[in-house]
Amino acid sequence: MKNFLELVRRPPKKRPLPDTPPPPRGERARTVLAYALIGAVGLAVLASGSLPLAAAYLVACRVTYLLGIGFMLKSAERRYGTLTEREAETQFHRAWTFASRVINQDAIALVVLSLVSAGTIPYETPRRVVLLLGTAMIVGGFAVKAWAAASIGTRNYFFRDFFHPPDINGGCRSGPYRWFDNPIYSVGYAAAYGFPLLLGSWPGLLGALFTHGMVFVFHLWVERPHVRRLYGP
Repeated sequence: MKNFLELVRRPPKKRPLPDTPPPPRGERARTVLAYALIGAVGLAVLASGSLPLAAAYLVACRVTYLLGIGFMLKSAERRYGTLTEREAETQFHRAWTFASRVINQDAIALVVLSLVSAGTIPYETPRRVVLLLGTAMIVGGFAVKAWAAASIGTRNYFFRDFFHPPDINGGCRSGPYRWFDNPIYSVGYAAAYGFPLLLGSWPGLLGALFTHGMVFVFHLWVERPHVRRLYGP
């Protein structure tokens, strides 16, 4: 434990790494292919019009997020400080790539579920009120997430300190972090509820609640213990 604390407290000897890791050769082609496949799967589920299939798709995406990224970061934490800077950066880039793709597929799955089950909420309030509320939740949620990511840096948004010594001493206290301990997982998730609200989708709202709950399971299992070890209670 003493060696671990010495590693994370040791100031970096080299200049900070760029905010976006340089992609390996052929990475752009693989990225295009990956997102084409993600889009094709989402369109196929949407075209089926099957509510059970759309719900299963969302659950599968969220479980992949929880277990896939979770075990990847737990493994990185066990090897913390044993890798060279190049090896750590390579592992970080793999985690960055996997996490970004899974997160985007997760969002697509929620949109598909909401579209398949649109109109299942018989609104009695004026439609204009629902549109304004849903739009405000979507815009506000994404704005808070973007603000939080800008405050901590894109690399830190994708779990940088699981692979490299932290570059934010004592944690971040700027941007939305001045008021919220975890703005991305709290108010930032308003966007997940906004879209099914616009479409009047009960299953979509339940799906948003499920994904929101699962991300807090991920936070308590993976992120919170790690943050406490690095920055203290």
